[in-house]
Amino acid sequence: MNKNINISGWKTSHEYKLFDTVFFSGFDYSKPTWATGCLPKQSGYYYCETAHTSTDSYSPTGTS
Repeated sequence: MNKNINISGWKTSHEYKLFDTVFFSGFDYSKPTWATGCLPKQSGYYYCETAHTSTDSYSPTGTS
């Protein structure tokens, strides 16, 4: 197990690769004043199941 993993906050317009891991708190860290409407129970660690570029609707709590 690699304990030296850098896990960043989720952000829009970012290219994610398969199994990339992010922490999602409901905020887009590239736009600190913009909230996604995430419920507290939806915050946490997420990993990418497919390579993609993130969008507002293609987020951990989005529609895609």
